[in-house]
Parts: sequence; C-alpha cells; structure tokens
Amino acid sequence: MRRQPTSQIIFSLVWAAPILLLAIYLAFKVGLWVDRVLNFPSPFIEPANLVFGLILWAAFLPLYYLGVYYLILRGGGSPNPWQASPVNLVTTGPYKYIRHPMNLSYPFLILGIAAFLNSFSAVFFVTPASALIFWYHGLVIQEGGLIKQFGKEYLDYKHKTGAFIPKFLRQ
Repeated sequence: MRRQPTSQIIFSLVWAAPILLLAIYLAFKVGLWVDRVLNFPSPFIEPANLVFGLILWAAFLPLYYLGVYYLILRGGGSPNPWQASPVNLVTTGPYKYIRHPMNLSYPFLILGIAAFLNSFSAVFFVTPASALIFWYHGLVIQEGGLIKQFGKEYLDYKHKTGAFIPKFLRQ
C-alpha cells in the first residue's frame, strides 16, 4: 500500500483545521448578530437545544473521525483536499457504506453547534448553506478528482455505494 509522507499529512491537517474553524466561527458570529439585529426568535425551547445538539454531535463526530482515520490509515494520505491527498481508494470502514462520511458529517455538526447556540439564523441559514457547500464539494469536486485518479475502480465503487445514504437503506 502506498502512502504520503507522515509529515506531509500532519502538516496539511494542522494548517487546514484553523482555517475551517475560523470560517465556522465567523459564520456563527454573523448568525448571532443577524438574530439580534432582526430580533429572530429562538428555534428551540431550552434545554431541548442542548439535548438535540448533543445527539447530533454524538452521532456525527465519530463518523467524521472514522472518515479521517480511514483516509489516513487506508488511503495513505490526508483528508485535506489541498495537499497530501490519499493515494489508495478507501472502501472499508464508513466508506464501505457511504462515499462521503466526512461531507455528510459537517452540516450535522454545524447544526449541532447552531442548536447549542439556539440561533435561528445558524439553524435556518448557516446550516443549509454549509450542507450545500459540503455536499456539492463531495459530489462534484471530490468525485471528479477521484474518477480521474482511480478511474474504473472508483466508478465501480460509486455504482455500489451511496454518496450520503447507504444503498441498502434505499432499496
């Protein structure tokens, strides 16, 4: 099995995480500001917002980290799309059931934060916008690159594996 150099994988994860976290932080700051300026109501009754947020994080954070783990362990590269990408097609772990476990997880983790904050704008604007961005990135940008990189092997995998919903649940 081929692998990217470990130092390259770690470097790509270290510089990408703060950028993503900063973008998420700014989106929530803007959402809370919009709530205050436009006097939007809270979308949840407290403490239901905390319970809902915890349930989402308990369900989707492990899926996200399993996706990262398998890309590094089996893929021989980083989940960061800009550097040290995996050199092997990963079809085990969560990738056995869905092609994009990390892209599926992001919007639900963001919705969990929005629920914690009890922000109308974050729930109804930031979360859907993030879902569109991450799901478009997975289905269009990532898959185009994966087809170029792995060819027929990826097309066969794509045919038998759902993007975000396991195929066995849709039959």
